[in-house]
Amino acid sequence: MECAQFMKGRKNFLFILSVFIVLFSLSISHSNYTSDIKEFNHIDEFNVENDRNELQEIRVSTNGPVDKYNFKYYKVITIDHTQIFGTSNYTNFPVLISIYDSDLHDDVQSNGDDIAFSNDTAWLDHEIELFDQEYNSTHAQLIAWIRVPFLSVSVNTNITMYYGNPYLNSQENPTGVWDSNYKGVWHMKEVNPIDSTSNGKNGTESGGILPISGKIDGATYFGGDNEYITIGNVGSKIKTIEFWMNPSNLGSIGLTETDWKNPSATGDDYNQWNDPTNAFTSDDAYSSEDTQGDRQDWYNFNFNVPNGATIDGIHVNVEATATVNVGAGIAISWNGGIDYTSEKSDTWSTPEENKTFGGPSDTWGRTWSSDDFKDSNFRIRLSRSSHNPGTFLNVDYIEIKVYFTYVFMKIIDLNSTAQIEIVEGDLITTNIPNTSTIYIDGVMKSSLTTDWHYIAITNSEGINVSAMNIGRVSTDYFDGIIDEVRVSDILREPESFNTSYYNQYDPNSFYNVSQEVKFNIDPPVFSNLTESSDIIELGNTEIITINATDISGIRQVLIEFEGTNHSMTNIGGDIWQYNTWTPSQTGNYTYIIFIEDNCNTWNSVSNSIKVIDTTPPAPPIMVSAPNSGAYSTLIFDWADGFDLSGIAIYNLVIDNESDPYTTPGFMVNINITNTGSSSSYYELSDTLTSGTYYYFLRQIDGVGLKSNFTTGSFDIISNSNGRNNITFLDVLPYILASLVGSITVIIVLRKRIQKKIHPPRKKIPLKVIISHINEISNIKHTLQKEEHIDISDDQSTFTKETLDEDELENRLIEIRALGEELFNEGAYLEAQKQYEIAEALLLKLKKKDEALFYSKLIANIKNLNKEREDRLENLEKEKEKNNFIKVMEIYFEVINISKKLKDFDLLEMYQSELIQLVKDGNLDVSDLEHKRNKFEEQGMIYLDQDLFEEAAEFFEYCEEISHVLLKLDRLEENYNIDKFSDKINEVLKKIKQKERRNKS
Repeated sequence: MECAQFMKGRKNFLFILSVFIVLFSLSISHSNYTSDIKEFNHIDEFNVENDRNELQEIRVSTNGPVDKYNFKYYKVITIDHTQIFGTSNYTNFPVLISIYDSDLHDDVQSNGDDIAFSNDTAWLDHEIELFDQEYNSTHAQLIAWIRVPFLSVSVNTNITMYYGNPYLNSQENPTGVWDSNYKGVWHMKEVNPIDSTSNGKNGTESGGILPISGKIDGATYFGGDNEYITIGNVGSKIKTIEFWMNPSNLGSIGLTETDWKNPSATGDDYNQWNDPTNAFTSDDAYSSEDTQGDRQDWYNFNFNVPNGATIDGIHVNVEATATVNVGAGIAISWNGGIDYTSEKSDTWSTPEENKTFGGPSDTWGRTWSSDDFKDSNFRIRLSRSSHNPGTFLNVDYIEIKVYFTYVFMKIIDLNSTAQIEIVEGDLITTNIPNTSTIYIDGVMKSSLTTDWHYIAITNSEGINVSAMNIGRVSTDYFDGIIDEVRVSDILREPESFNTSYYNQYDPNSFYNVSQEVKFNIDPPVFSNLTESSDIIELGNTEIITINATDISGIRQVLIEFEGTNHSMTNIGGDIWQYNTWTPSQTGNYTYIIFIEDNCNTWNSVSNSIKVIDTTPPAPPIMVSAPNSGAYSTLIFDWADGFDLSGIAIYNLVIDNESDPYTTPGFMVNINITNTGSSSSYYELSDTLTSGTYYYFLRQIDGVGLKSNFTTGSFDIISNSNGRNNITFLDVLPYILASLVGSITVIIVLRKRIQKKIHPPRKKIPLKVIISHINEISNIKHTLQKEEHIDISDDQSTFTKETLDEDELENRLIEIRALGEELFNEGAYLEAQKQYEIAEALLLKLKKKDEALFYSKLIANIKNLNKEREDRLENLEKEKEKNNFIKVMEIYFEVINISKKLKDFDLLEMYQSELIQLVKDGNLDVSDLEHKRNKFEEQGMIYLDQDLFEEAAEFFEYCEEISHVLLKLDRLEENYNIDKFSDKINEVLKKIKQKERRNKS
């Protein structure tokens, strides 16, 4: 959807793009040149049983993606045939791919799920051991195992790595990489190693071991002390065991000892021993002390005591001299000076003497472990034990030797009896039936060094591996790192050990990786865009159909109309359809179709349809109509009309002829703008003489189509009026204008009284209200013209009639009340018309002061309305510039003006538009809060300057922003609303106080 929104912003952009991509097959010519095959040792145990035919047949993965066009990029990995050992080709060989690549840093999913491998005929099973897209700022790291169905010893083998599809799920199939003869494969990167085969022989750690960086990826470090992994029963007849190993030591037999070691650091200095570092070496530079009880310790002897060794003795030499006989005690700590052994004492005098403490079989009263000799733990302390004033004990140097017994380095326990271990630098197998053959780094040998080695052990009879433990045999433990352990129930060939070693020891020399190739960048193609109709009737459903194709397949097709995206449905093959679009109004509609392929590449096309309305509305249904009366109000009430284009106007005609068109002109011809439920109502008072009349009511929809008339008749029995010095003709234009302008509101008020409900406030945009007022003005002019014709036809009835002053005053009161009611209802322009009528009547009555009051009201309404119109014009200009901060400011200005006009409907509409700007992301809540702070600062400045009206306006802005934020679910804004309301009230009080002071 994000992509569709992005394309939406470019909907007027016409794609004129021709992309020519030369699709070619990379073909690597397999030269027939010969090369020397690396030598390997081959022994007789490899007989017919070990022929490659025993391996599975070449398998084709069923877990790959549908086809290669699902990807945007690929690279060719070329395996160097000179790195493949032997004379026979390999089948289903697990090849390690370990690369650092800048393209994988940017063009791949962060988890590597969209990486896949092919041999040009089928997708290959693979297992990703590690994918670190953020290996560094420019490169990703990939470690993967790929089952290569056919690996040639004579020509290079190509496999293709595809990637670049943000929607694919993982393409891995780890269990498919390892053929069925593998009974367990553990990469050793987890605390509890996971078996990558389908056998599920996962390991369980003991002793708190932790993963560590290994030869391939992660590995397991065994500290030689109760740290191991239990695998359990792997199976019988295990004939090949493979693993990588880096031992910390190579084991030895019998009693051995360290070199003499001197300290290189001093610890706690008790009572000021002088120059304690002089005891590091034998150079006749002394560390001295002259006070009984003074002590000093030394540490960092850098012993190399192997884990698991048995400590037989500790030998200490201290070379020192003294001015006279001076004694000292020697003690050893194993925990960094917290605890010490019992002291061993001796005495020194002149000349310099070397005193010996402990020995090869003296453990100083305790049992030691190899950890006790770590630099941070092992310390020796000297304490002066006698006091001869003025005499010194001068220590030249200290040295220590450790004696220990170390027999074996245990590696793997196979069944509590059979085991693999290191003895004096040689790898051996113990208690394994038949003869086992050991390969180290691809060569048949047994000698080791303390470095990484690839180990392969074969046994033609097979071993019952019923209780496999890695890192422990009985109570003996391995000290070092183990990585990539595999066990198989067949004899793997020696050539494969060589190949595996060189593949895993130096992957970069085993293959070459080509440059990235962009594979699928063409946008999807569309055709046959069809519509059920180019021009449709309002209310009908438009069906849009399009064909969309792409070599990678189509992921989705979206259609955007009326500002919203909708998903089209694939109805078969390449055909996509949207069949539920029913336009909501007439006019020309432009729609856009966005097409996305499976590689996240987009294309789009736009078109338009025309929606018309040719069906007129039905005649209105009359609810209540007059039939006879005497000097009474005539009430017409009808049901609210309905039309797909909306009912715009109700047209009511009253005439004294059953066919109103027989004689030109009508007694009454009124158009009532449909502005809600209150519009379907009309009252007519005191305008008709006695006689029979006919009414004709029709409705006109939003496109001007007219319904047939609903008709009826009624009788007027009599009509009488008083007389006055002011003639009816003098004030008739004002009264008629008042009646026509007030039609809608009178209906609202009277219906409210009759039905005891409060009609909803009209949601009418400003331009619609203006149009409505203009329409009323035109109707008033028509009525005046027609009534004058009627009046001239019956001078005996009207010309002699006059209105007394009291009745005129009553009429004026009604007009004033009507204007006030209109103003309070928010129909301020209609109120303005009533105020204009009131002003004219007051001038007619020569009440100029009262007329001036209405003149000012009219001017204020006009000024505020003009000011708001100007703001709205600026608002549209700023929207086009995308200057939404300025747009926000103008919204608050028009909201404030609408408050002054009591135009609550438009005020609410502007609030809603402002909230929508925030929801659409054009404004941030922080923008509103920042603007409120600025308004508050400006308000305070005006307040300090006693400019109270200006201050009140800015505090009203602040209050309005808080109302908007409250509607955005910022509940804490209730506090701010109250705060700014209090400030406004405070300023209003100051304004009143200022006015009182001015009057006084």
